[in-house]
Parts: sequence; structure tokens; C-alpha cells
Amino acid sequence: MKPAITLKRDGFGFANTRHLAEWQRQKPIILAQVGEGFKTHFRESRLSGPPGVTTKTGTFARSHGHHVKVTGTQAQLFTGFYGEPGRRARLLEYGGTIFANGRASKCGSGKYLAIPLRSARTAAGYQRQGPCEYSDLKIIPGRKPQTWLLVREVPNIRGQIQIIPMFLLVRFVVVKARLGFYPAWRAYYAEKAKPYIWRAVERIRSSA
Repeated sequence: MKPAITLKRDGFGFANTRHLAEWQRQKPIILAQVGEGFKTHFRESRLSGPPGVTTKTGTFARSHGHHVKVTGTQAQLFTGFYGEPGRRARLLEYGGTIFANGRASKCGSGKYLAIPLRSARTAAGYQRQGPCEYSDLKIIPGRKPQTWLLVREVPNIRGQIQIIPMFLLVRFVVVKARLGFYPAWRAYYAEKAKPYIWRAVERIRSSA
């Protein structure tokens, strides 16, 4: 992870050593405040649904954080997604293709990805449960070549069998880039972080 901001010993022309010492003390605090502000801003603007992404459990959103590293007279702010969700973040940031892993299991051959359709989703659009958790799914050909449907056969009020599509089986899925982390950071830095840092510098300069 590359640093988002690097503040060195003196890049603001402090007039005396006392001001410089105060700047040295406050740099990590200022960067932590910038990081926390961006975290809140990003969650509200890009992790709460379109045009960004929607998170199901909050685990992905909570993996976005920041930390400050101090080395000698230099302080650096790092912000991004930590741990396993970082892989998902990169996919959502740049886009990419997800392929079936090809590993057989008790649930299937591993040659296809199961995409939940409307009947397999909640009102909020989340998958109710995986295909392995259904005991009555049947497979039929899909409309497009090389695709299949997992369906349920349910009797309606007239006693007729109704076919309900549950999952679409495909060999790969193309994920569009829609996280927008880096553009959001650049805009936040220009509009809020940089002015905030300069205001802190001016407070130190004007202190007695």
C-alpha cells in the first residue's frame, strides 16, 4: 500500500524551532484526522449503493481504514482496504473477470458460477441462500448458449406445476469497475484534506 500523504520535517517554512517542534508533534494527529474524515466520506458516498457499491453485512465497509506511520521526522498516512476484502476492493476498483474455479465439491462440478435470480434474492437484492442449501433444484438449458438454469418446480393454486428460475449458471462473470476509491481520494484531498492541513499549519505559525 502506497502512502496517501507524506509530511516531512518542514515543507511549510516555519520561522522558528518552537513552531517546527509543534508541527512535528501535531503531524500524526492531523493525518489521523484526515484519514478518519475520508473514511466517513467514502463510506457515505461510495459504499452505500449506486453509483458505488452496496455492502451486505458491513464487513467490506469495516475493512476500509487508515493508519499513520512515523519514521524519524516524517509522517505518512495510509488509507485503503485491509485483509481479505482488499482483493474484492481491487476487483471493484479496476474491474475484471471472475471464472469458475473448476474444483468439484458435494455441491457441483465447479465448472459454473451460480448467479442468484430474483426468486433467490431478498427484497433488498441479497441472495437468500446458496444453491447447495436447496434440496429441490433442477437444471434446464438457459436461453443463451453455454448457460443453464437451476429451477424449482412448485405447484400453483390450480395444482399446475410452475417453473421458478432460481440461479443462472455461467462459466464466468465480468465485474465492472465501480468502487471509485482513487478518484474519491483525489477529490477529497484537493477539496478537504489539503485545506485542512494548511489551516493547521497557519494555526501553528500564528501561535505565540
